[in-house]
Amino acid sequence: MPATGSTNEKAIRDLTREICEIIDNNPLALEEKMAAVMMVCFEILSAIPANGIRMNVSDGQTLYLELKQPETTTH
Repeated sequence: MPATGSTNEKAIRDLTREICEIIDNNPLALEEKMAAVMMVCFEILSAIPANGIRMNVSDGQTLYLELKQPETTTH
């Protein structure tokens, strides 16, 4: 029986591949695809005890999404 870590890693790779295939085959423009991915990331952030996601983009840049409460101003 494989170790849980390797089972989880395979499941993550499989899920990632499935998501990428769906995104690649979708007719939306690249910017709209990125917007959809960011929206999913924000949904995930709101469901788990985390406030940020850091992603490495293929061109070497890093995209960081942060979920935080809006600042309030008093008058």
